[in-house]
Amino acid sequence: MKVEWNKKYTTIAVYTIIVATVITLIVLFFLNITFFGTAIAALFSILAPFITGFCIAYLLVRPCRFAEKHWFGFVERKKPHPRLRRSLSIVTIILIVFVIFALLVYFIIPQLIDSITMLFNNIPHYLDSLQNSVVGLLQSWNIYTPQIAEHLDALRATFLDISAFFDKLISSLPVFISSVGTGLFNFFVGMIVSIYVIFAREKFRRQGKKLTYALFSRHFAEKFLDVIHYSNNVFLGFINGTLIDAAFVGITTFIFMTICQFPYALLIAVIIGCTNIIPFFGPFLGAIPSAIILLIVDPWYALAFVIFILILQQIDGNIVMPKIVGLNIGMSAFWVLFSLILFGGLFGFWGMLLGVPVFTIIYSLITAAINNSLEKKGIPRERYLYPKDPFTSSPKKKGKRKPAGN
Repeated sequence: MKVEWNKKYTTIAVYTIIVATVITLIVLFFLNITFFGTAIAALFSILAPFITGFCIAYLLVRPCRFAEKHWFGFVERKKPHPRLRRSLSIVTIILIVFVIFALLVYFIIPQLIDSITMLFNNIPHYLDSLQNSVVGLLQSWNIYTPQIAEHLDALRATFLDISAFFDKLISSLPVFISSVGTGLFNFFVGMIVSIYVIFAREKFRRQGKKLTYALFSRHFAEKFLDVIHYSNNVFLGFINGTLIDAAFVGITTFIFMTICQFPYALLIAVIIGCTNIIPFFGPFLGAIPSAIILLIVDPWYALAFVIFILILQQIDGNIVMPKIVGLNIGMSAFWVLFSLILFGGLFGFWGMLLGVPVFTIIYSLITAAINNSLEKKGIPRERYLYPKDPFTSSPKKKGKRKPAGN
């Protein structure tokens, strides 16, 4: 018996099976979310060296390209050494990175440890001095009461508890250092992976393009590759610019505090520089604990530091950051704050760090889609700048204007 297939119902059946399969997989995922979470975490743990390598290659590919073009441009791309220029550029950039890292470890890390240790050893003395100053000030104003004394004692005890907590934390550093072996292994294996990726980047790029054109239509593949190219420029510009800007803010803070002979200049400069890589919230996250440290030492130090940070952030936010990052995203402060809260809530620290460039790409794609839709409807986008509503006001007809009075 010959079965006659109805194309319409066959298509409906196939789509029904696909939808049912997807729904089943989603239900199984949420019912066994712990199992899937453990499996995904194990997979990421196995692939950690490769993920680290791709991230390192992504950050170093531009410096390597610059070195290959400008530093070793005299090397000919001919046999018997057709790739000597690229090899020299990769080795040079990696050596520069290792030298910078070694200098940081040798000079800055020991001073940071000494500053932190000295700070927490001197906290009781600083608190006594601060409490005596506050008590003397209140007594001179005749507003010192036993209730205020109790609050000051409670506040002092709280700071001492925090100091004791950090003392325990510092004492546990050897255990923490011994547990970073896996991280160091992933880093060094990742460096090897990054060398292969940077050296054969054109090959990986060609393979990605071939796969894209094989899976999708030509029109969609070209649009997709355009989005990838734009996203790559946004991410690299944002990350590199943010790191340079953070270094500028940290170095400026260190120079100011050293000239003014503030205590813990290196420690506070590192805090300010590291937190400045987080947009919007970063300056506050770094300035508040730094001001508290200086407040414990001397309130006048804290006041001068806060004034300096306010001036520095105005200069950095309005002049330096736009020049260095060069990312004119066209987003208001509201959307920047929205992206930080959204991605920070979903992905924590990394969400706050990378939320702005990710949302920039999404924002740009939505804006492009809206502009294309307006152009198809014959509504110029510039009309949104006018007070009239472009959807209710009819466009003017082209033609000769009638003379006045007719």
